[in-house]
Amino acid sequence: MTRVVSLLDRGMIREAAGVLGRAFRDDPIVVAILEDVAPEIRVKRLSVMFAADLKTCERRGLPLQVSESDSIACAAIVYPPGAYPLPTSAQLGILLKSVVRNGVYGLGRWLTVLGRFEKRHPKDTHYYLEFIGVDPIQQGKGLGSSLLDDLSSRADQERVGCYLETSNARNVPLYQRFGYETVAEEEILGVNNWFMWRSPA
Repeated sequence: MTRVVSLLDRGMIREAAGVLGRAFRDDPIVVAILEDVAPEIRVKRLSVMFAADLKTCERRGLPLQVSESDSIACAAIVYPPGAYPLPTSAQLGILLKSVVRNGVYGLGRWLTVLGRFEKRHPKDTHYYLEFIGVDPIQQGKGLGSSLLDDLSSRADQERVGCYLETSNARNVPLYQRFGYETVAEEEILGVNNWFMWRSPA
């Protein structure tokens, strides 16, 4: 079944943020950052952060969605070549919105992770897949694959690479099927992270 990948509609930011929040609830690096926070509270805090991220991505990047039964089932925060890294003002905006709603708990650990990620971010021209998530109740239907296929096609047409990070070992084989190769691994907050690059086909 072919699914349509489209730009995220502005009015659907909150829904997409909820999808990403639920998708990343048990992500190893998220659990390490938020430590003893209960799963349902992690979802709420992540949804706040993702809403701020998506609003920034709407202005500067390529927020994507895949729908299922008229609801967003998969969402991604993607930055096309030249759009990342974000200006300091945009990064501070995301941070402040998150702190205002979530408080400062885990902030130091978030900054540690982001700082280590930034040090490994490639200089080559590329699409940056910052986040991709499928709503847990919709997983196993190929929704994430549809979005990855769309992104791969965009990058191949422009003859540029793609880059991502993941701390979930189960995701590594999926990304490998789409041509991503691990270019580095690093343990951060006791969690292994994979840094992956896809060259254009």
